[in-house]
Amino acid sequence: MRSSRLVPLAVALSAVAGLVGIVVLAGLPRSGGRDSPPVSNGVPSEAAASPSPALRAVSVRDMAYDPTRAKAPAGVRPQSKLWFTDGAWWGDLVDAASGEAHVWRLDWATQAWIDTGTLIDERPFARADCLWDGNHLYVASAGSKRYASHGARILRFSYDPGRQRYTLDPDFPVTITTSGVDGLVLAKDTTGTLWAAYLAEGRLTLQRSMGDDLHWDAPFVPPVPGTAGTVGQAGLVAAGRSIGLLWSERSEDVLRFATHRDGAPSDTWEESSTTVPGLANADADLDLLAIETATGPRLFAAVRTSLDRGPDPGPLSPEVFLVVREPDGTWQSYLYGRVMDRHARSVLLIDEDRDVLYLFATAPARGGAIFMKRTSLDRISFETGRGTPFVTSGADPAIDDATSTKQALGAATGLVVLANDDGTGRYVHGAMSLGGPAPGEPPGGPGVSARPGTAASPSPAVVNDLIHDTFDPWAVGGQVGAGWAMPSGDDAGTLTVAALPSEADRSARALTGGATGDVRACKAFAEVAAGSVTVEADVLVQGLGSADAVVAAVRGSSGDAASLRFGRHGTIVYYDGATKVDSGRPIRVGSWYRLRVDVHLSTKTYDAEVRDGSATLFQATGLPFRTASLAAVGEICFQTSSGTGGLGILFDDVLVRR
Repeated sequence: MRSSRLVPLAVALSAVAGLVGIVVLAGLPRSGGRDSPPVSNGVPSEAAASPSPALRAVSVRDMAYDPTRAKAPAGVRPQSKLWFTDGAWWGDLVDAASGEAHVWRLDWATQAWIDTGTLIDERPFARADCLWDGNHLYVASAGSKRYASHGARILRFSYDPGRQRYTLDPDFPVTITTSGVDGLVLAKDTTGTLWAAYLAEGRLTLQRSMGDDLHWDAPFVPPVPGTAGTVGQAGLVAAGRSIGLLWSERSEDVLRFATHRDGAPSDTWEESSTTVPGLANADADLDLLAIETATGPRLFAAVRTSLDRGPDPGPLSPEVFLVVREPDGTWQSYLYGRVMDRHARSVLLIDEDRDVLYLFATAPARGGAIFMKRTSLDRISFETGRGTPFVTSGADPAIDDATSTKQALGAATGLVVLANDDGTGRYVHGAMSLGGPAPGEPPGGPGVSARPGTAASPSPAVVNDLIHDTFDPWAVGGQVGAGWAMPSGDDAGTLTVAALPSEADRSARALTGGATGDVRACKAFAEVAAGSVTVEADVLVQGLGSADAVVAAVRGSSGDAASLRFGRHGTIVYYDGATKVDSGRPIRVGSWYRLRVDVHLSTKTYDAEVRDGSATLFQATGLPFRTASLAAVGEICFQTSSGTGGLGILFDDVLVRR
């Protein structure tokens, strides 16, 4: 049988040399037994010989993170933190100093993770699911608390192979929930629709994109049996020309699966189920993937039961199963681990070149090492015992929370599993060849030079777009999306999309609605406490009343760093520290201007510039912060003048970068 994963593979693997902790794995489909020797730093251990080519693997202790800020950053199941493209493995990993999630690249030659500096999420508590579709990187990220600050975001990045960099696309991120959620996962169907699944207060909930990646429908519960109760965890997968949703209700020993045909109405689903002994009240521990076969999609799910929690659990009682849904809709279950093995937090991967399935699991549960078993897809069978140690470290005794990719694997990609130890605050990963170059070996074999640019050297400086909003995708007259909001006291006015300067080139417009007062429009970005932040925007003021119009305010939690205004007398006004200064430079109501503000956190100063076409109308440098005590900035605001209804400010092509 020839299997094929639904996510396309990328091109050849990057250069290889240098390693820590080696194990040589041979023979398919059998795996190492319960008493396989552990992997030690720099000391190889070999499995039993067989005619099959050896699959060489390493286990490497990686960089630190702060577990008090980012607990279990490699979790949560069944999220994926890794992906493969352009000959390299990439990951969503946390920077220890800032607590931010960045894009990191794995240098195969040294097995070192290199921080590219590209920001994914500034929230240390957020957990993300990553999906590479061959053209874009999609990330769904959320916290778990019932606060607006924990809301679920959808991000889309474009990749530049020349610079080996990811750039956030304009008008992203999009916030799709008003509070935190659990177990957020992402999938994309053959029509290009994105699907998100998560638990909202224990209730299985779905959302999908509408027309493009920026617009999303309202959350809904799929109309199938088994969604009314409390769900422990849910998985989402693209399966043929359908989206598959897998979950277990906490009160039943039933694993449920529902499919939605691509392009069908959102309330049209087909449901099937199978009984798995001990699944009721089991931990939220599930992983799944699908492959395409000649007769249709084949689904694989790793599930952990609660049979270890009985009054007298037998050590030989089954605990972890691989459950398979065949293309004809029938279900089969295969024993992976028993109570005595104490497996938890499974990860499934498939080598499509050899039709081999790999199942990784933590043992013992709650932290130890990551073990591996493998099996032929044609004749599924697992050896007894914990399996072969795959991610281990003598300095990190409680490794847990394994994660990898949604993609199919093969000789061109190799295999990588990432994990963490919250006790020591370290990442640890395992890497293995799948018939291609071994970890520590350049492509083509020893003595072959690495591809230029792949050495594990410090990355060049990265410019990160924290906001880049054009407003062009949003409906004219509708509310502005992508996270813009008015403070609650400004509800007399409106914040909508306007067809200005043209139907194709739209802008955001804040407009006063009452006889007095003003309207302020703000958007938060990843807080910056060091270095510099640059803000650029096109701004047009439609009217001036009894107060200034704020054309750019860069703010922190305790006040403004920079404040640039069009004064009520029709001149450019700015703040020099706490002093408001009228520059005397006139502006025209109803004309577009390009603004730039550079905020320097180290000196607590800012520079400001206003351009009228190609001409510089106003420029000032080294201005002290308006709020001298401000230590960080994290918000950009625009504000109308006040004094009457119908006073508007339009802003477009807003760019905030650091």
